[in-house]
Amino acid sequence: MQSPRNEYDSPNGWSIPQIHDEKILSLSRELGTDPVWARMLLGRGFDGGSAKRAFTSPLPPGEESLGDFTLAFQILCHVLETASPIAVYADLDVDGVTSATMFSRFLRRRKHPYITLLVHRNDGHGLKRERLLALVAKGFRYLLVADMGTSDISLLEEMKSLGLTTIVVDHHLLREEWPANLALVHPRGRSCLTAVGSLYVLLAPFFQNDEEREMAFLAGLAVLADRAPLLDGNRYFIRALRDQASLEAFPGIRSLLRRRLQRRVMVNDYSFLVIPAINAPGRMSDPYPAFELLMATSEVEGERLAQIVLEINRHRQETEWSLYEEIRKVWDGCPVVFQPGWAPGIMGRIAHRLCEEFNVSVFVGTLTKDGAVRGSLRLRGGDTLDTVLKCLEGLPIQGGGHAKAGGLGFPVEILDMVRRKLSSQLNKKEEPSYGLNSDLEIDAFLPAYYRSTSFWEGLGALLPFGEGFQPPKLGVRNALIERIEDGRGRTVLCHFRWKHGLERAAIRSGLQVPHSGERVDLVMTPELVGKGDRVERHFSICSYRIHE
Repeated sequence: MQSPRNEYDSPNGWSIPQIHDEKILSLSRELGTDPVWARMLLGRGFDGGSAKRAFTSPLPPGEESLGDFTLAFQILCHVLETASPIAVYADLDVDGVTSATMFSRFLRRRKHPYITLLVHRNDGHGLKRERLLALVAKGFRYLLVADMGTSDISLLEEMKSLGLTTIVVDHHLLREEWPANLALVHPRGRSCLTAVGSLYVLLAPFFQNDEEREMAFLAGLAVLADRAPLLDGNRYFIRALRDQASLEAFPGIRSLLRRRLQRRVMVNDYSFLVIPAINAPGRMSDPYPAFELLMATSEVEGERLAQIVLEINRHRQETEWSLYEEIRKVWDGCPVVFQPGWAPGIMGRIAHRLCEEFNVSVFVGTLTKDGAVRGSLRLRGGDTLDTVLKCLEGLPIQGGGHAKAGGLGFPVEILDMVRRKLSSQLNKKEEPSYGLNSDLEIDAFLPAYYRSTSFWEGLGALLPFGEGFQPPKLGVRNALIERIEDGRGRTVLCHFRWKHGLERAAIRSGLQVPHSGERVDLVMTPELVGKGDRVERHFSICSYRIHE
């Protein structure tokens, strides 16, 4: 591998970390990666030790990743020692279903008595009092709630008075002080773990032999599904998805992948092929097929359940695409999109697509059977769930979620007020990322040898990218735009010539399209995209400026 030192002799107009070539080559040799990726890691504050911990030898999350969970651990120990029956009650998305799977597999392995309850789409979000009362009536005295519960303190205290002791495992925003007499397993700002990641930490002292890798695999699925920050313990869980031995424990997942792939599985394949299928049953109605898929123990059972889940996902895709095309044709840009009669389970997907395509924050909602508005938020730029909730403070709003994604529910009578408040709060304009004089922020310049195997293998070793570890930004100077063409769907492709030949890149949504004949400086992101049995190499342009 050669040093790309000749690419850094004229940094004027570029914002790029200045790093000595000796450090770049030293880290490149230490990690066995291409120098351009060593430069990127150094520029982002990594050194040899931290890079190894993050990408080659990440450590599992420990007790320091959570707030105090002593009470929860004591309750769990008592349940296991006394073989007391326990119920698992989890949300219907991937984080909830994998949490239910993790605890159910944990108990099944130990032949411990348990039952599993999952939120049904028709129930809406959160705990249902009648289901908890039914558990009490059946004699259950212990309950583990996963990926929800932090908004149900009064209900949990009522159940405690009736003899139902609950452990809540969650990671959603805590909007009020948590009572000391209720057991909670939660990051509380100490980490970015998901609910199932938090459950992993609670159960870790009891794991046996190969059980730990199975549990880490489940947590890895939720990291991708929730788009959790790719930091610390979450990196450990992602690495478990690369482990073929862990995959062997899930015949249903193997069946999903086998139907589409004959090559080695990439982490991104889980994002595109597995997670949508696991999410689909809960989005459409009943999440139990996804849970059963993850609990499957035989190839025959896995194949049967994979077929059921894929059929549900096909229906979800048809419904989602039809509705999305209907919305985008008439959408006026208002950050509150509402219509009675829409399928409530796909509001999050519609919000996500609008957010991605138009690079805006948006709430998409519909009317529930009880006459309330319920929907999903997806946020961009400086918008966060916390700022949204503060903007709506004083209104009868139910809400929760993560910094950049969440759900809101409120009476339909205040819809217009919510629309006005969010319209004034969201999508405050920032300076555009193109122009004549703006500096361009990059990790490195695209090297001349970018078509080499070492360049793309090094990129693959860093996958996935997301919150907490953003995709690399590589600069190209003085590129001549030769032509612009519409690609498939809504993609715009830019064909350009630079000093190392001809190349093309997709132009990201929301970016002004340059004109043929212009000379520009480009900032591009390289991408590895799985397409059936092959892996394609792409670039996308995330910003540019006219070259002076």
